[in-house]
Amino acid sequence: MFVVNKSKKTIGFGNMYLVPGAAGKLPAGFTADHPTVAYYVKKKWIMEIDPTVAPDETAEKLENFPELTKEEKELIEAGKAAAAKAAERDKMLKEIGKLNLEPLRAKATELGVEFTEQDTKAVLFAKISDKIKAEQE
Repeated sequence: MFVVNKSKKTIGFGNMYLVPGAAGKLPAGFTADHPTVAYYVKKKWIMEIDPTVAPDETAEKLENFPELTKEEKELIEAGKAAAAKAAERDKMLKEIGKLNLEPLRAKATELGVEFTEQDTKAVLFAKISDKIKAEQE
């Protein structure tokens, strides 16, 4: 089975890798019904080509390859936004985790987190972490 990589990343099939835009014959065992190949085709990351066709006809077929739909693009953007938001939250929590007990108490007061004088640093961090995660969801 000959395929071309339509994605923007390198794709691997066993011990064979296709860089973006490259075409090649898949190793033995990688047929159209193989789960990985079927997934890549469904995601439109690869496209099967006929190796006997002239290169200019293959190029024309690649140009007519369907682009992502509006819904697919929106899902991708939503995923990127969620990942960025989660990374920002994790960075903030990492900075808060470095604080000593007194600055943690000040941060808890700033965020409106209830705590007692007996709360340890770990307990206070857990309460602050829960509050921040709840706010961002």
